[in-house]
Amino acid sequence: FDSGQRTAGTPNDGTYTVTLAVPTDALGDYVLRIGRIEDAAGNSLDSLYSTDPLFPGPFSGNILVNRTPLHVLNSFTLSPPSVNVTAGTVDVTATCSITTTSGEFSYGFLNLSNPEANGSIFVYIGSGDRTAGSGTSGDYSVTFPVPRYLSPGLYAPSLDLRGTVGGSSRYATDEFAFPAGATGALTVANTGAVDLSAPVISFVSATPNSIPSGSATPLVARIHVTDDVSGVNEVYVYLTTPGASYYLSSAVRISGTERNGLWELTAPLPPNNIPPGVYAIQFSATDHLNQYSYITTDVGIPAQSVTITAPASGYDSWTSASGLSGSDSPATSDPDHDGTANLLEFAFGMNPRSAPANPAGVAGAGLPAATLAGSGAARHLTLGFWIPADLLTGNSLKLSYLAQFSSNGTTWTDVPQTSFTIDAGTSLETTSGLRRFCTVMDPAAYSANQPRFGRIQASLIP
Repeated sequence: FDSGQRTAGTPNDGTYTVTLAVPTDALGDYVLRIGRIEDAAGNSLDSLYSTDPLFPGPFSGNILVNRTPLHVLNSFTLSPPSVNVTAGTVDVTATCSITTTSGEFSYGFLNLSNPEANGSIFVYIGSGDRTAGSGTSGDYSVTFPVPRYLSPGLYAPSLDLRGTVGGSSRYATDEFAFPAGATGALTVANTGAVDLSAPVISFVSATPNSIPSGSATPLVARIHVTDDVSGVNEVYVYLTTPGASYYLSSAVRISGTERNGLWELTAPLPPNNIPPGVYAIQFSATDHLNQYSYITTDVGIPAQSVTITAPASGYDSWTSASGLSGSDSPATSDPDHDGTANLLEFAFGMNPRSAPANPAGVAGAGLPAATLAGSGAARHLTLGFWIPADLLTGNSLKLSYLAQFSSNGTTWTDVPQTSFTIDAGTSLETTSGLRRFCTVMDPAAYSANQPRFGRIQASLIP
């Protein structure tokens, strides 16, 4: 909230009102926290909690949010309820019955955890695991491995259920209770080796260090990871910047073993949805016990980054596709020596490496062609040429056109591109994309012995 929410008083002594929306998937006890209060001079009070004795009355303590679960867990069992992983991985089957109060069950996550142990177990339950019934009332079964090297102890379950409508329903000790008769904690015995440490990341690299947004150029990232006991299971790569994080993909091991291997990601960036900027390349590695390491800039490994540049303009892409480089690529250059600069070749869909430049016609692109349209005293000078098909919509080539007409070649009357007549039934594929034939008419009628001049100006939009 800010000064706009002041409902009474002054900036020096005022009352402020703000409404908080409680989401549909909220449940349990919530602490109210005022994250920051700042005055005009920059002085601030940070992180004041409602449970703090300094929090002003009359409000104190927690907010209790109650609701009816959207997904009713009727039964839940683990079979077997106890395992011994001393000699190796053991499979356990989780079965449950779920009824929805709105929509259908979609998917859920089962988590078995022990706060004093070295790892945890995550299990995905989807609609494809249904063994009987329907999406509104069904039975589900999924078998998952309990890994070797897991610490012995009791692993309490929590179950997060989600559906096609509304939020989630989480069954755990502090939220919705498991139904009567449900299997409690999974008992794990292990008298052998225990994996007590997360994977160790010892080397990372990434190339190239600059990629245009939306480019097909892939980012190649490599990471060397060791895990002496259970072995590395997954390696993930992210791009991060203050306030945003983008998951790219998981890497694959290209050499070595799970306990000592080199992993690589070769993937293009998600097209067009990462804004230009400098991004840190972050790596995370998990072992078979879901213990993980996360590379940041403070762990002694040189930071990796990539600069996402703004996508190349339509003109730059066209010069590249046309094979123009060096002194042949500027907009004022004329590499085919036909008297038409690159910018005009680009604007009118022409080939900058092939002379001569011909007037535009239905058969092909060229410089604007002049004709007299109409008859008698209603004849008008008309210019015709091929323009980008999306000129008045997306304008992906970033071009702007202006028609001008004159009676003396000195004083000109402007006709904007919004007044062009575009023939949607025509199409012409050029090196700069699809084109439509358009015409623009001189607003003044043509009279015999009264010359009329016409021209088209084309320019690039920054």
